[in-house]
Amino acid sequence: ALRKALDLAAQDGTTVTCDPPGLIKVNSTVYIPQRITGTSIRGFLMDFYGSTFVGQGRGTGTIFETGTGVLSTGGATNFGQIDESGAALHYGTIIAGARFRACQYVFRAFNFVKGCKIKDWFVEDVDHVLLAERCFYLEVENCHAQIAAITAGHVLFDFTEENNAIVVSGCEAAGGLGNTAGISYRFTGASSVTFVGNTAEAVDKGLVFNGTIRGFNANSNYYEAITTTAIDGTAGGSKEFTVDNSWFLDCAEAIDCIQWISGTWGLQITLRAQAELSESRMH
Repeated sequence: ALRKALDLAAQDGTTVTCDPPGLIKVNSTVYIPQRITGTSIRGFLMDFYGSTFVGQGRGTGTIFETGTGVLSTGGATNFGQIDESGAALHYGTIIAGARFRACQYVFRAFNFVKGCKIKDWFVEDVDHVLLAERCFYLEVENCHAQIAAITAGHVLFDFTEENNAIVVSGCEAAGGLGNTAGISYRFTGASSVTFVGNTAEAVDKGLVFNGTIRGFNANSNYYEAITTTAIDGTAGGSKEFTVDNSWFLDCAEAIDCIQWISGTWGLQITLRAQAELSESRMH
């Protein structure tokens, strides 16, 4: 029923809702259809407020994924495609107001572009909340992940490979108390990113950069109980990076930016002196 509703909404740009809202068991991936007809581009709203999606168990399966073609019920996924040739582009689609639990991935997004938005999620008992690849002008807003036991190698919000003009705001990516592994947010090969008002807590690393990052504004974020490094920029090089008005509480290391300053990169860091900062160090 959900897949049929998505297919209809993709054709006429309407809203998908669960009436009445409730518990939805997902035993196989639900592909989100794309809508492009000539010069007419229509997105649609997936309004899931009040509903909970339950996967096949932690570490197993994906609940939502962008797919090829118009129909979500058929065809293989194009996730991992390295260029736009023949790709299905997803415009103006919004996924809002759901709770998710018991899966490996909540959402694997590929070519989720121009007006697409993910907002008002609450996630628990998963390995990964979001894996985004080649997404442009995507907004991720007010998504909360409280994972009691995030483990080594798991990244809750993972933006990998050519994500540009991304806004991430008001999100929480937290592990359990005493956690010593896992990453809250990771960006690989991104440009023009606004990362503001987010929280990373009780994980190994809060914000990690791989590859070259160009134009990254990390403003007014909160890092607490980070066992290794709150902001890790040791892999690859970055340009035009700003860290401003951020709070580091009980972090083994606040910022490691050795790769930013060892080359011809520009860097601006403003740390607000607070008593709690004495518990952290900056490399």
